[in-house]
Amino acid sequence: MLTVFDLNTRTMLYEPDFWELTAGYTEFHGVSFVSSFATIDQLSQRFEQVKLILCLEEAKTGSLLRQIFDPTRRVRELETASEPLLDALESGRVHLKYNADKLFHSKYFILTSADEFAILTGSMNLTRPAMTQNHEHNTLYRGRFDDPADTAYLREYTELFTQNFEVEATDYLDRSTVKEFRQTSTAEQRTSIIDTRIIKDAKRLPTEHRETIGQLLREEKSDTATPER
Repeated sequence: MLTVFDLNTRTMLYEPDFWELTAGYTEFHGVSFVSSFATIDQLSQRFEQVKLILCLEEAKTGSLLRQIFDPTRRVRELETASEPLLDALESGRVHLKYNADKLFHSKYFILTSADEFAILTGSMNLTRPAMTQNHEHNTLYRGRFDDPADTAYLREYTELFTQNFEVEATDYLDRSTVKEFRQTSTAEQRTSIIDTRIIKDAKRLPTEHRETIGQLLREEKSDTATPER
């Protein structure tokens, strides 16, 4: 069961609807594990701008790398994404990042509108079980931009997110990759685009991690190879 402590009213909210809590804001910045692109699609429909750092499930390096660098998974995500979400990714209105070097385990969300903001932080990830089934707890703070005390609170989280997003994270799907992917017509071409992007990303990793990436690419080639007859 999700519980949220409202710091403004000093009351506990039991089983609140996450989407109702976040309604009325135009921008969504956050750090969270996301189990599917369906959740990202929902975010893109509800907010004018989305910046999200994708947390990873496992602490083991091999598992981390597989979650981010599995080419089959990334191709499938793009092939099954809705056209509006692909539009948002290509335009940069939805911007996804990750960090495979160090595990992001934080979960916090900064929501803003023209006059107001909200900060939600705690244990909840952006998954259906976390929102509706698991025992999760978060705190919620709402503020206004014309209140100095509120903006001081917001500034601390904004600086943290800027550091996480701009300095410590790298693109999961950049705009040019999404555009090129959408312009191709064959599975082979799409796979090649993603493979090229993954190889480029892998060059940023320590040498000992690159073999794991190479193994993923070899597995992909093996899975898609046509068997001899």
